[in-house]
Amino acid sequence: MVSKTSSFVNNSSYIEIHGGNRIKQNMIKFAARWMLGYTLGKRQANYVELEINLVDHLRGTTTYGDVVWEDDNLRPRCFAMDLCDHIRERLLLKVLAHEIVHVRQYVKGDLKDYTSKAYCSKWKNTMIQTKGIGSVSYYDLPWEIEARKDEVVVFKAFCEDNDVRFTRNGRICYVD
Repeated sequence: MVSKTSSFVNNSSYIEIHGGNRIKQNMIKFAARWMLGYTLGKRQANYVELEINLVDHLRGTTTYGDVVWEDDNLRPRCFAMDLCDHIRERLLLKVLAHEIVHVRQYVKGDLKDYTSKAYCSKWKNTMIQTKGIGSVSYYDLPWEIEARKDEVVVFKAFCEDNDVRFTRNGRICYVD
């Protein structure tokens, strides 16, 4: 994968990958760097640290990825992401795009998790209860709605900018 326009890849975000094979690790690292640059811009992407774990424990579940901040709830820049190691490349890159959108939401301050109030998050200055009485369904959470919408934009832009194509079964098709 070689980017036609290296501006989105040209950032110094710190990305560390664990698990999976070397080819998958390189693909995910390149894609994550590009997607961070695309969603955050070079300036903000430079300050993001992202640890991505390609894991087995998500196999057989309906969850293919998640991301959490690890440093400061006020202005998070350090994130840990788990991605399912047992899905095809097409879906893996879509899940990565979805989780990168969540990183953007945290970095830009649109989404904040309350540490003092259990199961509450702040979305664009509105407190939302995520569990218990009066809570919003997971699929109706505003940050999930936005992430599902924006993942498509990020994924398509990444594929177009980097000439990424897929076979019918969702594997990357390398074209010379």
